[in-house]
Amino acid sequence: MLKKTRWLLLPLLALAPLSSVQASGLREGADQGHDVTITPYAPGISRTASGAMGTARLSPIAASGPDVAEDKAIGCSVDVTPLSVLVRCTASNASENLYCTSIDKNIASAVSAMSSDAKITFTATADHVCVRLLVETDSRYQQKVN
Repeated sequence: MLKKTRWLLLPLLALAPLSSVQASGLREGADQGHDVTITPYAPGISRTASGAMGTARLSPIAASGPDVAEDKAIGCSVDVTPLSVLVRCTASNASENLYCTSIDKNIASAVSAMSSDAKITFTATADHVCVRLLVETDSRYQQKVN
């Protein structure tokens, strides 16, 4: 007796590379307010920077070349030794730059919990001390392209 063979046809979408589906613009980005924004400079006033790292990473660069800086960026780093901790957060866009540093272990802990697709908001005093760091990890935010 002959056995019948049945073939299962996969939808074409399932064959598309995952990165092309992820980068299709379905995630929230600059148009939904997740672009890198920085409070304008005013003497003696604390300033805030906010933005989703994936949105900043995927923004087009106005000029091209190996030595051209990104038009916008936002992020934090933490440097830990057995005796100390140092956090540095930076943000830049076409019109403003902001940075701050902190030795607070709670802020360092928040940086350690950050993913490369998070939206972050930090507040810096006039003396560039980080006094607040908000880390948001949400599926709404634009992710990096792998």
